[in-house]
Amino acid sequence: FLALPGIATTIASWILPPKADSDDLKPYRLDENLIPVPGLALRQVLEELCYLAELCQKNVAEAFDAFRYGDLNLAGQVARREEIIAGIHREASRYLVLIQENQLSRRESTETEKLQSSVAALSRVGESAEILRELASRRIEDNIDAAEELDRDLGEIYELVMSQFSNILILLRSPTNRLEESAVKTVERMAKFRSRLETQWKQRIEKAGEDNEDRILLHVQTLAYQQAFDALFQVASHLGHIAERMRLLSPERI
Repeated sequence: FLALPGIATTIASWILPPKADSDDLKPYRLDENLIPVPGLALRQVLEELCYLAELCQKNVAEAFDAFRYGDLNLAGQVARREEIIAGIHREASRYLVLIQENQLSRRESTETEKLQSSVAALSRVGESAEILRELASRRIEDNIDAAEELDRDLGEIYELVMSQFSNILILLRSPTNRLEESAVKTVERMAKFRSRLETQWKQRIEKAGEDNEDRILLHVQTLAYQQAFDALFQVASHLGHIAERMRLLSPERI
């Protein structure tokens, strides 16, 4: 009889398969019974932080696709995930404050500071993803055409941001100096890229025809892409801040 529930669940999943667009959101859990044991409690916060980073990565990816392809259906889960991200931020911040009421060792105190900084930074990443989704919605409403050259530049920035996410997810679980340096340098590369693109965008508008209407349309199109780039740049900056704090608070530096 003990095997019957499992068999019934398997049969039900065959008959009623999950929806293709269903998300894998899970409820967050931070066990307050573990607070008197800081080592275990901090480990639990770290697991929630990794889950939070994965949610942020999915949100940025979907919001970017919605902007790039002009299809808000691609960002259907962004608003829902943003609510989960905000909830994890609130609960993790409160949980870390409760942990600090213990008599913490130097290592535990440093780890708590790293986690607090990372939770706050990822919360801001979630806000940037929501901004990117709003930009996608505005682009669709204003019927702003795509531009192959700008799409290519924006795609390069997006790849850097996804690489930054990969670095941070590894860093959270097993920090290394090499990855910390790589994550910080990614922001520097994007800053140089940003300066070059802004010059190119300005020249693009200046080279437009004398027709004022064409110039205005080109300016609106370029501005939309520039705002999308700014949102992605903010994501990379917040992720880079996590790496920078990890580097500053590493045992070798303290």
